[in-house]
Amino acid sequence: MARPRKGRRRCCLVMRTATAWSRRSTSSIFINYLLLAGPRPNAIPVTPQVTVIVSGAEAAHLSGSIALGKPVLRDGHYVVPVIMTTEAGSVTPQAMSLRIHIDGEVGTAAVRRAGAAKDLAVAFETGQLDGNDLSYLVSYGNLVLGPSRSAVVAEIDIEAGNVTLAIDPQLTMLAISPDR
Repeated sequence: MARPRKGRRRCCLVMRTATAWSRRSTSSIFINYLLLAGPRPNAIPVTPQVTVIVSGAEAAHLSGSIALGKPVLRDGHYVVPVIMTTEAGSVTPQAMSLRIHIDGEVGTAAVRRAGAAKDLAVAFETGQLDGNDLSYLVSYGNLVLGPSRSAVVAEIDIEAGNVTLAIDPQLTMLAISPDR
């Protein structure tokens, strides 16, 4: 989707969505360590690396996406839902990393659990606004998306006027626990 030219949109949020990517980057190595019980990012690999395949056991299949919903104005702040969707036959993700780039001037911005994840006890959750980038990392443990395989799992609360939100596909991903 093309970026709007400056000055074309005055009072609304424009969002672009991206599907979860499985590229290996330094951030995915960190996510592997933090959420999937993988090796430390600075660990020296043990050579040779061995992969054990159990005969008759199927590996868990994870396929899904993260999208931003329609913004709603509440008390002078825009609230933007974060929607997680999985494909048929996929397991439910139990962890998510999300990075949103905010193009334009932003006062404050934060991410919090909402919808299907609102009342879950989480193993780990953190969010941070760094300049114009908003990062969020969460490990759910017992997330259930329901029969539609799609649900709001978080919401972005942003104090801004004319901004564009874009999901960073290199730092946004879904994960499952290693025992699935």
